[in-house]
Amino acid sequence: MLAWLAAHWVALPADPVARVAVDGVDGAGKTTLADELAGRVRALGRPVIRVSIDGFHQPRAARYARGRTSPEGFYRDSYDLAALAREVLSPLSPAGTCVTAHRCST
Repeated sequence: MLAWLAAHWVALPADPVARVAVDGVDGAGKTTLADELAGRVRALGRPVIRVSIDGFHQPRAARYARGRTSPEGFYRDSYDLAALAREVLSPLSPAGTCVTAHRCST
Protein backbone atom coordinates (compact mmCIF):
# COMPACT_ATOMS: atom_id res chain seq x y z
CA MET A 1 0.00 0.00 0.00
CA LEU A 2 2.83 2.41 0.86
CA ALA A 3 4.53 1.77 -2.48
CA TRP A 4 1.25 2.37 -4.31
CA LEU A 5 0.54 5.60 -2.41
CA ALA A 6 4.10 6.87 -2.90
CA ALA A 7 3.98 6.17 -6.64
CA HIS A 8 0.71 8.07 -6.95
CA TRP A 9 2.09 10.98 -4.93
CA VAL A 10 5.21 11.20 -7.10
CA ALA A 11 2.96 11.26 -10.18
CA LEU A 12 1.07 14.35 -8.93
CA PRO A 13 2.00 17.63 -10.61
CA ALA A 14 4.12 19.89 -8.42
CA ASP A 15 3.03 23.40 -9.36
CA PRO A 16 4.57 24.72 -7.13
CA VAL A 17 4.01 21.77 -4.78
CA ALA A 18 1.68 18.82 -4.39
CA ARG A 19 -0.14 18.97 -1.05
CA VAL A 20 -1.14 15.60 0.37
CA ALA A 21 -3.11 15.26 3.60
CA VAL A 22 -3.59 12.21 5.79
CA ASP A 23 -6.80 12.33 7.84
CA GLY A 24 -8.54 9.95 10.17
CA VAL A 25 -9.72 9.29 13.69
CA ASP A 26 -7.41 9.56 16.69
CA GLY A 27 -5.19 6.54 17.15
CA ALA A 28 -5.65 5.27 13.59
CA GLY A 29 -1.96 5.57 12.70
CA LYS A 30 -2.04 8.80 10.67
CA THR A 31 1.35 9.99 11.94
CA THR A 32 2.99 6.63 11.28
CA LEU A 33 1.48 6.46 7.79
CA ALA A 34 2.53 10.04 6.97
CA ASP A 35 6.09 9.44 8.23
CA GLU A 36 6.50 6.22 6.29
CA LEU A 37 4.92 7.65 3.17
CA ALA A 38 7.18 10.73 3.29
CA GLY A 39 10.20 8.45 3.53
CA ARG A 40 9.09 6.44 0.51
CA VAL A 41 8.43 9.57 -1.54
CA ARG A 42 11.87 10.97 -0.63
CA ALA A 43 13.42 7.66 -1.67
CA LEU A 44 11.78 8.11 -5.09
CA GLY A 45 13.57 11.45 -5.45
CA ARG A 46 10.72 13.83 -4.65
CA PRO A 47 11.38 16.50 -2.01
CA VAL A 48 9.01 16.39 0.96
CA ILE A 49 8.08 18.92 3.61
CA ARG A 50 6.41 16.91 6.38
CA VAL A 51 4.02 18.99 8.47
CA SER A 52 1.92 17.81 11.39
CA ILE A 53 -1.16 19.62 12.62
CA ASP A 54 0.04 18.69 16.11
CA GLY A 55 2.42 21.63 15.78
CA PHE A 56 -0.59 23.94 15.55
CA HIS A 57 -2.46 23.30 18.81
CA GLN A 58 -4.32 26.25 20.28
CA PRO A 59 -3.14 27.38 23.72
CA ARG A 60 -4.63 25.23 26.49
CA ALA A 61 -7.03 28.00 27.58
CA ALA A 62 -8.54 28.16 24.07
CA ARG A 63 -8.66 24.36 23.67
CA TYR A 64 -10.56 23.89 26.93
CA ALA A 65 -12.74 27.02 26.88
CA ARG A 66 -15.88 24.87 26.32
CA GLY A 67 -14.78 22.34 28.93
CA ARG A 68 -11.99 19.79 28.97
CA THR A 69 -14.28 16.98 27.73
CA SER A 70 -16.42 19.01 25.32
CA PRO A 71 -16.78 17.26 21.93
CA GLU A 72 -17.57 20.61 20.28
CA GLY A 73 -14.52 22.19 21.89
CA PHE A 74 -12.35 19.31 20.72
CA TYR A 75 -13.67 19.69 17.17
CA ARG A 76 -13.71 23.49 16.92
CA ASP A 77 -11.00 24.70 19.28
CA SER A 78 -8.15 22.18 19.29
CA TYR A 79 -6.11 23.60 16.43
CA ASP A 80 -5.04 27.03 15.22
CA LEU A 81 -6.16 26.53 11.63
CA ALA A 82 -5.46 30.17 10.75
CA ALA A 83 -1.80 29.66 11.73
CA LEU A 84 -1.62 26.47 9.67
CA ALA A 85 -2.98 28.33 6.64
CA ARG A 86 -0.72 31.34 7.23
CA GLU A 87 2.51 29.47 7.96
CA VAL A 88 2.18 26.44 5.67
CA LEU A 89 -0.64 26.39 3.14
CA SER A 90 -0.41 29.99 1.90
CA PRO A 91 3.38 30.00 1.48
CA LEU A 92 3.10 26.75 -0.49
CA SER A 93 0.32 28.07 -2.73
CA PRO A 94 0.97 29.19 -6.32
CA ALA A 95 1.18 32.85 -5.25
CA GLY A 96 3.08 32.16 -2.02
CA THR A 97 6.72 32.34 -1.10
CA CYS A 98 7.84 28.94 0.10
CA VAL A 99 9.85 28.98 3.29
CA THR A 100 10.17 26.04 5.63
CA ALA A 101 8.38 27.03 8.80
CA HIS A 102 9.74 26.08 12.22
CA ARG A 103 6.85 23.62 12.53
CA CYS A 104 7.87 21.73 9.40
CA SER A 105 10.52 19.09 8.93
CA THR A 106 12.22 18.44 5.62
